[in-house]
Amino acid sequence: MPEPLRILRRRAMQNKTGLPYSSINDRVRQGALPPPISLGGNTVGWLEHEIDAVLRARMAGKTDPEVRALVSQLKAERARAA
Repeated sequence: MPEPLRILRRRAMQNKTGLPYSSINDRVRQGALPPPISLGGNTVGWLEHEIDAVLRARMAGKTDPEVRALVSQLKAERARAA
């Protein structure tokens, strides 16, 4: 049975990454973090398993282009799942 999806809201995302919100937004724009998903209205959240994958890549010493490629792959997987 697959694990349930966990959504990180803004504060949890900041705590998990150690980044301020403005840096999170910058990295999303640069393709270094996956974009948030809409939860309705003005509410957004990030899929925790995607953020975990990016953090694991960073811990493994992946380069910025490698991390951007991972984020592109995660976004493609998200689109296929929809």
